[in-house]
Amino acid sequence: MSGKSIRQNHRLKWFCPKSAGDDFHVNEKPITRHPLLPFQPALSPALPAVLGNVDYQEFERPLRRIDGLLIAGGLEKSFVEQCLARYDPQFPLATTQARQRHQRHSYRALRCNVLRGLLGEEYRGMSRRLAECPLFRWFCGLEALAAVRVPGKSLLQEYAHWLPEETLRPMIEGLIRAAHQPEGACGWELASAIELETVWLDSTCVKTNIHFPVDWVLLCDAVRTLMKATRRIRAHGLKHRMEPPEGFLKTMNRLSLRMTHARRALDSKTRRKKTLRLMNRQVQVVAICQKKHSQVRRRE
Repeated sequence: MSGKSIRQNHRLKWFCPKSAGDDFHVNEKPITRHPLLPFQPALSPALPAVLGNVDYQEFERPLRRIDGLLIAGGLEKSFVEQCLARYDPQFPLATTQARQRHQRHSYRALRCNVLRGLLGEEYRGMSRRLAECPLFRWFCGLEALAAVRVPGKSLLQEYAHWLPEETLRPMIEGLIRAAHQPEGACGWELASAIELETVWLDSTCVKTNIHFPVDWVLLCDAVRTLMKATRRIRAHGLKHRMEPPEGFLKTMNRLSLRMTHARRALDSKTRRKKTLRLMNRQVQVVAICQKKHSQVRRRE
């Protein structure tokens, strides 16, 4: 057998399962997983300012303190990474949308468990308190502009066992204790306060893709915009004894070319003034026709 036929048989044996027998295999590449997926939080209204109730303000202060500890101390990020580390081996073929959904639930699970530890509520009462209070929904990341969806008692019970109890309970208890300690006494806060005296700005100038707003260019833009509206009106059957819009656009384009080339002539100043007068006259005609079209549209 020649070397060419041996190479052909080897190629067939590699790509054909029937001829390859036990030698056929699939070279699978390991799927790389990123620890965290970026997502855009939902737009939410600002929290209302509640006055006249000292108890509410005293409860709001430690809740905002816990929110700062979760973000600045990195506890929230560490919790979500642990949740994804448990999720990926269980569902190796999960899509990006599924991992992002699990990440959102992990974020809410931590905050709902912390809030339930502060309130001491059972699952049904916790779901009702979330539906009632905007402050609780803000803390758990459930506030939205249109419809607000809060987790039910079954989902809150699932959140309570989102991670093993020996991992979840010490974290929640430590956060609750840290919220009632003086600022700076907790090791989860920033090493130093944020300095707000210096402001850094990016002053990079980017050239915008627009033409220079000289008078004759603005007149051309006005005619072009009005003729677009006239086309739309005439497309619906409203016609009022005027020339087709294409004629006005053609005239303005011709005058624009004349204005552009006039600067090269010896009497450029005179030519440009003359062309500008023609443009103004054309704009007046377009304005009159547009007003008539608007009146006809209102009557009909």
